[in-house]
Amino acid sequence: MRTFTTFFLGGEVAPSTISTIIGTGVGFILGLVFNYIFSIIFVFDEKGKSKSVGGFFLFAILSLIGLGIHLIGMYLGYDLMHMNEWIVKIVLTLVVLVYNYLTRKLLLFKKTKEKEVSEG
Repeated sequence: MRTFTTFFLGGEVAPSTISTIIGTGVGFILGLVFNYIFSIIFVFDEKGKSKSVGGFFLFAILSLIGLGIHLIGMYLGYDLMHMNEWIVKIVLTLVVLVYNYLTRKLLLFKKTKEKEVSEG
């Protein structure tokens, strides 16, 4: 018997490919928006050029590159090298976490020239 909870807890019916793709895409976009907002509010003291349309697009591009690193890493580690899926995911999550923090800190959330001059 199918119930709402059996679907999420490994129920009898596997999700279709299209629902998996749509769910993954929606999850990525929602995660991107929340991550952007929380990075501005809680993570970085210096706002730099983050609070602009261009800043959001740079944030999105950096996030897409991080997603690409994770996908390529999964392909190399799990599919080609046949390593344990969870070990590969954990290592890649740490790699992408460091990548995301450093690239955002260095490229997006840094002092602007005008602010450096006014403080100097």
